[in-house]
Amino acid sequence: MANSIILFNAPSHLPTKLTYTNFTVWRTQLYSGLIGHNLLGFIDGSISPPPQTIPASSTSTEKIPNPDYVIWHRQDQLILNAMLGSCIDTIQPHISTVSSSKEAWERLIILFANKSRSRVMSLKERLLNNPRGNRSIPEYLQQMRAIADDLALVDNPIYEDDLVLYILAGIGPEFKEIAAALRARETPISFDELYDKLGDYELQLKKDDLTPSLSITTANYSRRQHRLQSQHSSPHGNASSGRHSENFTPRSHESFLSRPTTHLTNRNNWSRPNTQHRASIPRPSLYCRFCDRAGHATNECRKLARFLRENDVQTIHPVQSPQLATPTVNVTSLNRPTSPPWLFDTGASHHVTSDTTNLHSYSDYGGPDEIHISDGSGSEHGGATSSREECK
Repeated sequence: MANSIILFNAPSHLPTKLTYTNFTVWRTQLYSGLIGHNLLGFIDGSISPPPQTIPASSTSTEKIPNPDYVIWHRQDQLILNAMLGSCIDTIQPHISTVSSSKEAWERLIILFANKSRSRVMSLKERLLNNPRGNRSIPEYLQQMRAIADDLALVDNPIYEDDLVLYILAGIGPEFKEIAAALRARETPISFDELYDKLGDYELQLKKDDLTPSLSITTANYSRRQHRLQSQHSSPHGNASSGRHSENFTPRSHESFLSRPTTHLTNRNNWSRPNTQHRASIPRPSLYCRFCDRAGHATNECRKLARFLRENDVQTIHPVQSPQLATPTVNVTSLNRPTSPPWLFDTGASHHVTSDTTNLHSYSDYGGPDEIHISDGSGSEHGGATSSREECK
């Protein structure tokens, strides 16, 4: 028995407190501390207590305190103090009446032995049925490793290959590709290597989730801009580019005005069909689809009202002036014109027509030229001539 006493206390040597769920961890902590100071014999019985008294002399029957016992007892009490201070409040009463560290250890074994066996079954069940859910890869793998470590501490170690299989089984469908590749490996993968590979794969999945959302937003915005521009750049939309366009065809504006009006719900809100799964794109509360400008609704557009008026286009719901504009579901619609189809301007200096109502303005032609009709009629055949109007 050594003549020196080794300091052993809870804060320094047993920082983790004993609870009802961490006995295996706490036991390893206690064992490692006692072995390091060569004090494990105090709780396992290999260092038995010496006699409390010894004879004063070889010839005397008088008893005196044994110095070795005094040292042993003081060391034993330091260990008991550390054990008591390292337990939570509800466990301390179980060992508060003992007189030695060995007795305290035996009571703790009795208290936790049966629970430790049941805990082994519980740990194995958790290892087999522990889906990752919404946890991150580092959090999930750390918990699986902790369960395997708990089993190893109660003498039920799990092989690393089995641990990898348990992890791959519960990692989730997002990792099925890499899980299949890891299962097909000829050489086993270590836990540390698995940790790195799954962590990198999770980061890649997060990047892939962010990229489509940005692409959808950009595509929808570009598509909308292209759609708005194409309304005025298409062959049927050329007449809207100028107030005095000679190529105006009522049919083209019928296409513009009679398109489905469900896209405009009111003067303050835009709504488009089939946008449930599209990214939300901020747009002005008021936007004119005719002049492609923000600040007013289509049914309030001055240019559209002037354009329809100058081209004598009749609408079921007339375009309102900004002062009289009120919210409406249907902006405007247009019936097909009953007049004959118009011809595109060929760029000729003079024009003739049988119906002057198709023209904005006209004047009589006073030149010497004459007109020959395909049926042979005309002034040179003796037919009566009529005044010829010159289109302007």
